Amino acid sequence: LLAPLASGAEGTRIVAAAEASLAAKDPLERAAAVQVLGAMDTTRERVRPLLADPTRLVRLDAAWALSAELPAESAARAELDAYLRLSLEQPSGRLRLGQDLANRGRLVEAEQEMRRATEWDPYSAGLHEAHAFVLSAMGRPLQAAAKFYRAAQQRPGDGTAALRAALAYAEAGRPAEAETSLRMAVEREPSLHRAWYNLGLLLAQSQRLPEAAEALAACARSSAEAWRAWLVRSASSCSAVTKLSCWAPSAAPPTPPMTRPAGTANARQLLRCAALFGYTRKHAAAAPPPKTAAPTPLDGCVCFGRALPSTA
Repeated sequence: LLAPLASGAEGTRIVAAAEASLAAKDPLERAAAVQVLGAMDTTRERVRPLLADPTRLVRLDAAWALSAELPAESAARAELDAYLRLSLEQPSGRLRLGQDLANRGRLVEAEQEMRRATEWDPYSAGLHEAHAFVLSAMGRPLQAAAKFYRAAQQRPGDGTAALRAALAYAEAGRPAEAETSLRMAVEREPSLHRAWYNLGLLLAQSQRLPEAAEALAACARSSAEAWRAWLVRSASSCSAVTKLSCWAPSAAPPTPPMTRPAGTANARQLLRCAALFGYTRKHAAAAPPPKTAAPTPLDGCVCFGRALPSTA
């Protein structure tokens, strides 16, 4: 049961259960524990003793988690490399090799493997998305955006996929494409407040203030907490403190930004424009409880997959 719970496990009882399972008799349980602990920066070092586990499966999972730190001449590195070579005739094998290279900082080689995987299987959204992350890490946002958009097209109900494309297009200086992607995101997931937030900023940047206000009001309806956090964060650059206090109670603590802004807009203009639509504190109080959303890889960092498929 540990492996399916690996995502978002940090800070929960799952971590303690995984640590206890590192010494389990069943190698499958030890492997699952390694996958849970190896996926998090704060617990990854705890799987290092498992590099010497008597079961190959467990050693491979531990080596995958610590791939970036394995000495080139180590037995663990050699065993992992041999395992990765076994499936290089498949797109998924090229993907895993590309992920391993990316985790080791060899982005040029990683991009080549990812590109080959997408050429072999052009209909896999996951392959295009993984390729996009590598391109983004290489400082090629426009190419990354095209790959993210391709992935979004192949996941018709996924708003987050479209949001990733929008952020990459914005970074590449392509506002029209960013807007198209953001509108795709909110059409697919009307409660995706990060997409509404970025759409509002993007529209405000082009002086389309009434539309910007509507988007920001939708953001606030989707997550009053995220909206208040943005207002508190904006207070440092806006002199209209009285208006800010009307929208965000002073007791509301600032929180980390939910997403990278699509552009910079004047907070005073946004507040004045949104006020025209009558969105005040009473609307925020009546908003449904905010939904906690895990940050996407573009929210300040680029992450590569660490889950190595378990094989005997």
